[in-house]
Amino acid sequence: MDSINGIMRDVAQRAGELWQSEKGLTFLFGDWPYIADTLTLWGQNPETAAQKFPCLALYSPFTEQRGGDRQAVGTRTAYLQMLLMVNTLPNYDNETRERVSFEAILRPLYDCLMEAIRKERRIITPYKGTIAHDYRENYRYGRSGVNGSDGKTFFDYIDAIELNKMQVVFRDTCN
Repeated sequence: MDSINGIMRDVAQRAGELWQSEKGLTFLFGDWPYIADTLTLWGQNPETAAQKFPCLALYSPFTEQRGGDRQAVGTRTAYLQMLLMVNTLPNYDNETRERVSFEAILRPLYDCLMEAIRKERRIITPYKGTIAHDYRENYRYGRSGVNGSDGKTFFDYIDAIELNKMQVVFRDTCN
């Protein structure tokens, strides 16, 4: 059985390929301090600094529902939270942020991410093809920066699409 982290890493890679950018889409998973610390560490090395954005971050921990009367045999369900982010400049106004971050990068990447999820054989998609989730565009991180729940400052200014309560049904496969 493949891990959800591994499946979502593959989905991020496919989304980056669909987006057709040399940089692709970087993938991280973990809690906010881990994600922030990793991005900060990557920013200290010129090779990794150039590759860290755009990034898809899968928040963990998450709970998998396995078995039970309502769960189909050979499946497991998880409610995922993700952050699709790109670096930005704090002096951008919202109109510039809209054009440079959201229209040019984040929304097209979001569409590629949804397509990659639909094409992933280890994810069962609903008949209409869109997995239910909450979608929120966050302009605030790019203007005022990000503080983690522990009060630790995140050193990058980002614009982001937050995906919450994404109910994903994973098909169990044998490796």
